[in-house]
Amino acid sequence: MAITTDKYRHKIKIMYEQDGTLKEFGKESITNLIVNYDYDKYNMPLMFLKISLEKTLIDDMIKNKSKKFITLYIDKFVYGQSIQIYSSYVKDQFIYFMDENLNDNNSLDYNSANSDSTNQRLITIGLMKLANINDNKCTISGIYNNVGLLELLLSNLTHMKLLMEPLPKNQEVTNFSIPILNSVIKFIDYVSNQYSVYNTNYRFFIDFDKTYLLSSVGKSVPSSDEKYNKVIFQVADIASTNSRIEGMTIDDNAQCYIIHLTNTDLNMFQNKAVTMNNNTLVGVDSQGNTTTVALNNDSTIDTKSKVEVIKTTNLDNISNIKNSIDTNNTIINIIKSEIDSTILTINKEYIIQGHSDTRINGNYLLASKKEIYTRKDDDFSINCIFTLRKIS
Repeated sequence: MAITTDKYRHKIKIMYEQDGTLKEFGKESITNLIVNYDYDKYNMPLMFLKISLEKTLIDDMIKNKSKKFITLYIDKFVYGQSIQIYSSYVKDQFIYFMDENLNDNNSLDYNSANSDSTNQRLITIGLMKLANINDNKCTISGIYNNVGLLELLLSNLTHMKLLMEPLPKNQEVTNFSIPILNSVIKFIDYVSNQYSVYNTNYRFFIDFDKTYLLSSVGKSVPSSDEKYNKVIFQVADIASTNSRIEGMTIDDNAQCYIIHLTNTDLNMFQNKAVTMNNNTLVGVDSQGNTTTVALNNDSTIDTKSKVEVIKTTNLDNISNIKNSIDTNNTIINIIKSEIDSTILTINKEYIIQGHSDTRINGNYLLASKKEIYTRKDDDFSINCIFTLRKIS
């Protein structure tokens, strides 16, 4: 049976204010736009724009980087349909950062013998959403007594559009002093070190449309603005008729998104550096108390322990360290084109099925996502590179 898929393309518009006029960067000047979501290392998406601009414009951007912003629009649409319906993905102001020494030859570029203001230079501009930075930037401090952990967290996150996984238990917080902290990210980290928010490492990410506070269990956390909460990577043998299906499928019967892959589209990396040499994890807190947990290890080695020092009295944090080690054993890297990458968010359940190597099949966490937009005719095509960490 033939499989019907949707292939996605994008419209990109970039604006900058110069000489009192809002100027659009021509799409023909854009080499590519990369949007990097590294959920394990960073708390916000980072963008990198490779573009050819007039050197006078580059000078203006360097001089005004603390005063001006770039406005970016990204719209997605299903390619190849008779009627194209556009849906907004990004529509925001961004701070930008760039090499301040880009135009050391200013006097040479713009002297009378070479006064062509259309002189172009290919540069890379980094972008971060202004609203994300402002949402994170706030002062938090105080003394909390006889309040629930959930109340403590939510009282300092009311300014954000938050999607939060339910806590496993609403611990009572007593005589808890929070020093002056200058960001929400530092606040979440400080609280988690004292009171384990989840039984695994927490995941806190300020995305373009909402902020996530989740565990690393990998179960779906539904959002009211999303149709489905499950993504299935259906793997077919390269000789199969379904082996080269681009785009993605929305399966209303199974209530999930399906991305079709071949067995050669996936690269697996197994990290046994810790678990092959250690099968137990010993935690030592700041008062010398200890606890021991077993690592997921199919080795037959004698008991060998890895020691982790916990800088607080919260020995529950050893479970978070164990989870981090266990879920880094199997890493999958995938490249896929022409999909709707907006559905790949960290609150969803991810499943790989159908691979001939059964070690690969199972449930995963989305560890990172990189969207690469390149110009194709009047639009931009997308290649998406994403990394999954196996959890079961």
